[in-house]
Amino acid sequence: MKNYILVLLIVLTCNLAQANIVYVSDYNADANDDADDTAQINTAIANNPNSTIIFEEGVYDLINPSPELDRFIKISSKSNIVLQGATSPTGEPKTILKRHLTVESMASPPRTAYIFNSTNITLKNFIIDNTPHLCSAGEITEKYTLSNGTQGVRVAIFDDLPMDAGMPCYSANAWMPDTLDLKEGVESLSYVTSPGNWTIHDSTNRIMDLNNTSGLNFYNDIEVGEYMSWHYGWDGKHQIQATKSDGVTFENLIIRNAVNMAMMVTASSDITVKDIVMRPDGNQLAVGPRDGIHILRSTGTVTASGLDITGVRWDGLVVRGPYARVLGLTGSNSLNMAVELNTYSQPIAAGSTLTFVNSNGQWFDRTVSSASQYNMVNDESYYAVTLTAAPPSFAQTGTNLRVGGLAPSSVSITNSNFENIAGASMILLTNDITVQNTTHRKIMFEAIHMGAHAAEGVTGNNIQILDSSFDSCGWFAKWGQPAGSIILYNAHNVATEDKLRNAVISNNQFSNQLYDSTIPSIYVADVHGINLSGNTFENVYKGMRFESSSATGLSVTGNTVIIDNSNNDETYSEVSGSFNDSSLTGYNGSSTRYAGWNGAQAEWNFIAPKSSNYDVYIYVVQHSSSDSNALISVESDNTTAQHNVNYTTGGSGWRYLGTYPYTGQVSYKITNQGQSGLLRADAVRFVQN
Repeated sequence: MKNYILVLLIVLTCNLAQANIVYVSDYNADANDDADDTAQINTAIANNPNSTIIFEEGVYDLINPSPELDRFIKISSKSNIVLQGATSPTGEPKTILKRHLTVESMASPPRTAYIFNSTNITLKNFIIDNTPHLCSAGEITEKYTLSNGTQGVRVAIFDDLPMDAGMPCYSANAWMPDTLDLKEGVESLSYVTSPGNWTIHDSTNRIMDLNNTSGLNFYNDIEVGEYMSWHYGWDGKHQIQATKSDGVTFENLIIRNAVNMAMMVTASSDITVKDIVMRPDGNQLAVGPRDGIHILRSTGTVTASGLDITGVRWDGLVVRGPYARVLGLTGSNSLNMAVELNTYSQPIAAGSTLTFVNSNGQWFDRTVSSASQYNMVNDESYYAVTLTAAPPSFAQTGTNLRVGGLAPSSVSITNSNFENIAGASMILLTNDITVQNTTHRKIMFEAIHMGAHAAEGVTGNNIQILDSSFDSCGWFAKWGQPAGSIILYNAHNVATEDKLRNAVISNNQFSNQLYDSTIPSIYVADVHGINLSGNTFENVYKGMRFESSSATGLSVTGNTVIIDNSNNDETYSEVSGSFNDSSLTGYNGSSTRYAGWNGAQAEWNFIAPKSSNYDVYIYVVQHSSSDSNALISVESDNTTAQHNVNYTTGGSGWRYLGTYPYTGQVSYKITNQGQSGLLRADAVRFVQN
């Protein structure tokens, strides 16, 4: 009898599990039939809470929003729902959600998917796309200037891309045709204003024209033969959005095109974004005109892994919480406060932390007993707050506050790639952040920004950036802020006294940052307590820059600087003699140079990141024809040391030249001068003791 009951329970459990699997085809939403699937998908969702809703391989068309006009797929006040597309045998999504759009400038179409007031919702295994794309790209075929001052550009639109007359040119960028990378050293050609509207110049050859009677401010930044991309707008509803929801997961998604932000999450908790790819499809160069993923006023954990984001105009990933300020003390344990943005009456949980910041930037935590919004003025949300204990004695009207109840408890970003972003890879304006094993390449502004922006975000505590690489990042300072591959900096216009705390930047690789001699790889200001160790800087002007007036508690150890001749005419130079490329490889398989004239000289310029002793090495390229007595001169805070190095024996590799003292931010030289045989030049290395 017991066995019979056990079997019956197993059967019932299996039947129950099967009952929780729903197919949208059961509701007449069929892939690849060109019919509108919106209403049928929403009916499947509405009728099946606590279910996994299955989509088959193919295209589902979202044409007419139903039942609400501001969204196509709606998940509202639901729990435990998984929307699941099909995958290939290797796991790539094979189900396409295709949103149909109307060609217009500054479009704000209904969201592809909107999750509201729901719990444990997952969207996985989908390709997200639009038709048509409200953006285009092509090859620059002509630049012209007329006698009246009009400047124009003509572009041959790539095959299969839109060619829409009368559309503006927002969020435009220049691209290199050989690599399809953003053009280095050039800012976005346009931002939130358009220099004019496109016209069709030659429909047969798909050539469009953009001109302005006052001139084009990017005219000198582009050349014929280069590529150009642009969008028809930048402001409007977000493509995928989750609001006031708990336990939100986006997994295994490919986003080919976005009209505004690709993904926005607000006022939610415990967010997971995993295996998200944002890459343009076909001949498009850009995905969208705004951020890739933006997480605002959300609590609990934020976990991001397996991201691959390229071609977004603004920032790849943004996570931020707000400051507030005391409006007035209303009792021994109570106060009114203004949060610096509209929270739309978002609850602030009892038991969450409210941190008071004194004039010296010190933090004093209190615990919230209750909080409720009572007004909204000038996009600030006013809350009445009761604490479990009295505020600190310095608290008064205007005292700045950090609102733990509107910020994540932790942020983890791992195993992710960011490239060709006309903004920053990450803007992280909150506490308890770990960034590990990420790659950043061709990032126009800073790859990672930690510390408040003006009127948004907070300076963080407990920050780690580990085991990541930064290649060709930080070409410019963003709008008056400092520049670098990583910047730690408080740009807030009110909470100016606050500082970042307890930061670790360790075991990262920085390379090819030679755009501006004033821009470091790591910029540190407004920080108390930071450890920078084990980082490697290859072909950068400055590894680090510290603002001594605001950066305290520094520990800088074990960092390495490598200066290589490859793709480097800024910190490596050939002072005399006629040098040529060699077939012999050097450090890390890089190219090497040689000269056959006695007296030929190569030079490397070194700027020490921090005052310290450094072990100095030169990479020897061994060959029987090499110089057997090359003269190596090493500048330092001591007198210049000279070494004679035999390049004909001992094998290729690093040769130790000694340990020398160097002063941080000061420039020094190492020279290699030929004496006999072929002088060979590759790389030098400085390892901080």
